[in-house]
Formats: sequence, C-alpha cells, structure tokens
Amino acid sequence: MSTASAKLLAGEDFASDDDLVNDWPSGANQRLENEDASVVPPVRLRLASSKPNRKRQRLHRISSCTAFVFASMACFLGIFLGLLLVLAANEKCNTQLHNDSSISVAEKRVKNISSECPTYPWPELRLPTSVEPVKYTLTIRPNLTTFVSTGNVDIDLNINSRTDLIVLHAHGLNVTSYQITVDGTHINAQKENCEFLGQLAFKLSNAVNQGEKVQLSIRFVGQVSDDLVGLYKNTHYSSDGSKSYSAVTQFEPTDARKMFPCFDEPAFKAVFQVSIERERRHTSKANMALQKTDIVDGQIEVDHFAPSVKMSTYLVAIAVFDFANVTEMTKHTTHPIRVSIHANQDMIKGKADLALETAIKGLEYLETFFKVPFPLEKQDLLALDDFAEGAMENWGLITFRDSLLLYDQNRSTTRSKEMIATVVVHELAHQWFGNLVTMKWWNDLWLNEGFANFIEYFVTDRIFPDWKLMDQFYVENLLPGLFLDGMTTSHAISVPVHDPAEIGGIFDAISYQKGASIIRMFMGLSGEEPFKLGLQEYLEHYKYQNAEGSDLWEILQKHIPSMGDVSLIDVATAWTTQVGYPLVQARLENSGTTLVIFNQTRFLSLIDERTDDRMAHKWPIPIIYKTDSTMQSKTVWMKGNNGRNLNVILPTPAKWVIANADGSGFYRVLYDQAIYHELAKQLKLDHTALSAVDRAAVLYDAFSFVKSGHLRLETLMNLLAYLESGKETDRAPWVVVLGQLRQIEDLIEDPDMIDTFQAYERRLVAATYSNLGWELTESHSDRQLQAEMVAFVCRLELQDCVQSALIRFSDWLVDNSS
Repeated sequence: MSTASAKLLAGEDFASDDDLVNDWPSGANQRLENEDASVVPPVRLRLASSKPNRKRQRLHRISSCTAFVFASMACFLGIFLGLLLVLAANEKCNTQLHNDSSISVAEKRVKNISSECPTYPWPELRLPTSVEPVKYTLTIRPNLTTFVSTGNVDIDLNINSRTDLIVLHAHGLNVTSYQITVDGTHINAQKENCEFLGQLAFKLSNAVNQGEKVQLSIRFVGQVSDDLVGLYKNTHYSSDGSKSYSAVTQFEPTDARKMFPCFDEPAFKAVFQVSIERERRHTSKANMALQKTDIVDGQIEVDHFAPSVKMSTYLVAIAVFDFANVTEMTKHTTHPIRVSIHANQDMIKGKADLALETAIKGLEYLETFFKVPFPLEKQDLLALDDFAEGAMENWGLITFRDSLLLYDQNRSTTRSKEMIATVVVHELAHQWFGNLVTMKWWNDLWLNEGFANFIEYFVTDRIFPDWKLMDQFYVENLLPGLFLDGMTTSHAISVPVHDPAEIGGIFDAISYQKGASIIRMFMGLSGEEPFKLGLQEYLEHYKYQNAEGSDLWEILQKHIPSMGDVSLIDVATAWTTQVGYPLVQARLENSGTTLVIFNQTRFLSLIDERTDDRMAHKWPIPIIYKTDSTMQSKTVWMKGNNGRNLNVILPTPAKWVIANADGSGFYRVLYDQAIYHELAKQLKLDHTALSAVDRAAVLYDAFSFVKSGHLRLETLMNLLAYLESGKETDRAPWVVVLGQLRQIEDLIEDPDMIDTFQAYERRLVAATYSNLGWELTESHSDRQLQAEMVAFVCRLELQDCVQSALIRFSDWLVDNSS
C-alpha cells in the first residue's frame, strides 16, 4: 500500500495548496491522526477574547509605519507563546489513541466466539498451522449485470501434523458444495462456519496424517460489492454522462476471504492458478500473464492465466473491465518485461506517459539495485475511479487511484507529478520487499511499508535527480513521524497484533514515515554499498518465503562496517520495539574544542505526560555531527545504558555544531543558547553553510521545543529572522516555516492580534515571494515552493499577489485551459 494510502488513512493532507487541485476527492477517508501542521492543516481552536466576536477585519498592505508593529510586539510575544502552548495541547487532543490494550481487545473477541459461534470447533483468532495450502486452482465468474460472483476453488493441502480439522477463511460467501479427498479417495466431513471470525471449518470423519495428499474443493457464491474491499464494483462516468462498471479487487490486509475461501494470513504462501469467466466484450487481468482463452458460447469466454509464483493471499488480484492501455517493454532487465498502463478510454489519452516512464525506469533500477530479477513476464498498472487506498502492490497487477497514475502535462500540478512518480516506485519496490519476501505476520508491517516508503524517495531521486527528493524526505517523513511519536498515544514500529481486526490501525505514520526514517538512518550508518549488499543477500535468502525483522538485521550486521562495541541488532531492536524517540542536549565547552552531548531523555510534547516511567526509555543513539570548522559529518555513539555524558574532542575549535546532520537520526537536539545564537548569526551571514535539511531540522525542532516548553520564544524568532532577506529559496525550510506559522495563525480569533501576527508573517515572506514571482521556473522543487509561497502570501492579501491572482483567474474564465 502506498504512502498516499497511509496519508489518507491518517487524515493527512499534503504540504501545499498546490496539492489540492484536481488530485484528491473531497471527503476522502479523513480519520485517525491529525498530523503536524507542516504537512496537515490544523483543527481550529477558539481562544477566549475580551472583544465581542465579529468578522476579522480586512488585512492591510504592509505599512511603512513599522512603529505599530514594534509597539505591539511585547503583547504579541506573550500571546504567541501562549498560542504555542495551547497548540501543543491541541495536538494531544487530535491524536488517535494507539495504546488501547490490544491484548485485552483480542481477549474480548476470543470470549465472544463462544456466544457468536457456540458449536464452532476452532475458537481462535488465528488459523491452526497443522494444515497449509500448496496450490489454489481458482475459477471466478464476476457478473457485471447482476453483481453476483460465483466460483469454485480446488486447494491442494500439505499436512504438517496429524489432524481431523481443516480451518480456513471465508467471509460473506455461501458455500454451495464441497468435497475433500485424501490421496484421491473421498472422505466425509462436516462443515461449520463462523461469520464472526470470517472462518470456515471442516471436521473430518477420519484424521489425516503428515505427508498425505489432501485436496479441498469448494463451490461458492458471493457478491461484487460496493464497499471497495474484496471483489468490488468500480463505476466510471464518461464525459457524455454514460456509466460503465468494472470488477476489481482489494485484499490487503484480510479481504481475500471475501472473494474466495482461502488461508488468508501472509505466512500461508501458495501458488495460484486463476481462471476468469467474463462476457466477450470485457477484458480480464490477473497477477500472471494470460495463457489462453476458451470460448464457452457466443458471449462468454474464460481466460486462463499462468500459475503464479508463490505468494500470500493479500497480493492476489483480478480485474474485469473495458479499459484502453499503453504498453512498453523494459530494455535493461534480465528479461523484457511488458509494462502496461490501463485506464478508461476517455481518461488515458496523453496521461499515461509519466507513469509508464517511471515504471520502466523503476523496474530497471530496482532489479539492478536488488540483484534479484523481476520474476514475472508483465507488470500491469490499473487506474481506478473507485479506490479506497492510494495504490496497492498486487504482484503483477498494481491498482491505483486514477489521480495517482494519470498525469496531464497541461493541467496537473507539479506536486501531482511528484506524487505519481513516487507512488509508482513505492508499489514497484513492494514487488521485492513485501511480495518476494513477506512479513510472517502483521506486527512487521513496517518492514513492508517503511522500506517501500524509503525506496520511493531513494529511487525516484535517482530517476529524477533534479527533483531533490531526498531533501523532501525529511519534511515528508521525519516531520510527521516525529510529531506522532512525540505523544504518549504513539506505538512502537513493530507492534504486537493479536487480532486481525487490529491490523488497519497500524497503517499510519509510525509504520510508514518513522519506519522509512529508521531505514534511512541504518543506511546512513552503514553506507550505501554495504547496505545494498545486505539487502541483496536478504532477498536472495528469503525469496518466496516469509521473514521477520530480526532476519533482516542479522544479515545486515554481516555487511555493515564496525560500529565499535555497538551491535546493529541491539540498535535495531531498541529503535523498532520501543515507543517514542530521544531528545539530547548539546553544548560546546573548552573554547569550542569539546562537543558535549548530554541528558538523553524521551521527547514528549506535553509536560504533564513526562512521568518517570515514560521517560525511562533509552536508546543507543548515533550522534552524527558537523561543525562550522569541520563540515564533513562524523558519527559517535551515545549509549543508552550508561547514563554518562558524551564528550567529543574536536580537531579545531567550533562556534556552532549540528548534532543530527542532515536529519539522519530519528531524534531531536536541543542546543544551548550560545549555539543557537551562533546558528542565528550564521543563517543571516550565509545560510547555505548549513544544508537545506539542516536548516529545516533546526527550525522544526525549535518550533517544537517552544511548544513543549524546552526553548524560549525569542530564540526561535532570532532563528527565523534570516528569512526576511529573501535569500532562502530551498523548499524544505519553507515547508516547516509556512506550515508552523499557519498552524499558529489558525488559533488566533482576536482581530487585532491577527493583524499583528499577519504583519509579522508578511515581513518574513515578502522578499522571498517577490524573488520567486509568478512566472513558472524550470526547477521542479522551485515550482512547488512557488505554488506554496503564492498560496500563503495571497491568503495574507499582499496586494501584488491578489492582483496577479485576479488577472490569472480572469484569464482562466475566458480560457479554462490556460
């Protein structure tokens, strides 16, 4: 599932107003966490005001009379700080609780089985392991007129231990007949189903033994549903108002059981041989390539697809549609792969080029990077009107929300272009990391999603290097991850999942963004080449199997250079099984020749949550530092178990230090006032002495520390002062600043106070806005910043921005293709 899926599930919007044009439908699955305002518009809080409620006064142009601003500043500082404290409390209120005891929820469900299914012979949430599937031979007949689906499946089973019970999944299906054979001989069995568990059990008249060949054959009837899961109906409305239907699937995490009876857990990998019966006017697709088509009568045909590679049920996919396609073959893969973009005829023309180019280059790069050939003959990418997720990595048949696959060069936004490319790469990365090697159980979901989330930036950055995507990695991954993980309501990356019903709750910023950030941290520690060699060995060793996080760490440990007496396995365990992340403090001593890192503690946004038990967590922290005198970053370790300060002797005296260079580590650094003072001076003198990510990280941490009570407001404002020059043109720092300012502004209800605050905002952004202007630039990153800055400044009603917007709007009314 894509990062976009997680953002939708988390109620997260994207960083710019540019994103909102033609890219996302209204009301799209906005639930769970309201993430950090650098990425998410905040919920408004009403503050008490001594003035009666009235509409906000119209904003004024920047006045030459700056005395008003200075006269108001003392009041402004006090209220600003108060707003930040309220904002921190608001963040707490808007965070979805993750720490409800999953064990107690699972226990309650288990207790309910006896009342919901009193005669059911397997009162457990998970399937037994005494029986496992080897091969499914499945025929499915989705009727796009009646929306009834009929089918039959023969499942070849492997018996691991003697048993008289076969248990599998089926939900919402009517089993019309069944048969069980052992070594070709029919045996009697009694069927029992439990809809509460979504399970189906067969009590055998005679027990079967290890090594016997068992086949379970089932005929069933189901539905082509309307709820966007299982086998469901996709509806397309053409420009002429006509309506057409297609049947598609979405099985992750536990909805394959809604289309056909199966062992619907990721560890039960098997081969799937699929046949699809359809009307002649339709086309069908499945995971594998088409082998042959049989004509049943003049209107009905059956497509037979090649046997699949060994895979989990959540990756099985079919589609029946009337789409057009654009196809191209890869040229630099082990064998040519047919890559096709499928979409409705009236939508695909001129809009598939970007996705097709990205898919071709992505497959070629990933195969070279992983050193494991892509095992399928083809890769289909399917654009859908009705899709609950952003995209889904079904092996060989990836499904997308149409706005995340189709790009109109004349009308789509720059942000849309980037989202399409990164989502395509994300899903292709899953073909290896998730499909070829799959987690044993959903507690390691982060291995799938965190890795694909990291790879989408890393590989797209290699395909389109001028987009500067690794700079954006910080603001789009560490920011939301740090925000959510700074609450007591967060959860560990690897979280116990006792009940399949709980799986949906971990598709969030922790699994995706924090998971990706931890992967990036490990790659930074090891170096790209050793890390790549470790991944190659891991994929080769576990291909077509299931693995756990510990399996990956053990292999990576062999390839990573010495980390002193720190073990990668211990580091990985600490960072993936503990909730939260550390805050460390930094200062320079002995005339700038000694860097002191001290007082490791867990970062929590709210003071009243900092209880002793919560603050007791410790991590082995890779302190990745550089100074004004030594810009080449170096790494030292702060161990979590000894409680001692870390003293680093610097080769030359330093005025300032960055103790988490390029945001490489998943932790925050609180500097002493002397360092903040020197950083503010450096930003004014030459802000490029710090990388764009370092500038973004220092500013974001400063905003967060003011809100959490760790830092004085004056320090933050001193750091922000360099922006007034207009020389800051990198997007990463501005994403932080614009988002945080907007979040604060949305808390203000007093009309006089909003005028004062917006005057301050104008002062920060006016010069940069003037430099960027309205004319489209060639730079991909600059175009995104330009759109974000224009949206921000026009909202402040700066006269030039308003006039320019009105002119362009008038032009658009005359010619809506402008």
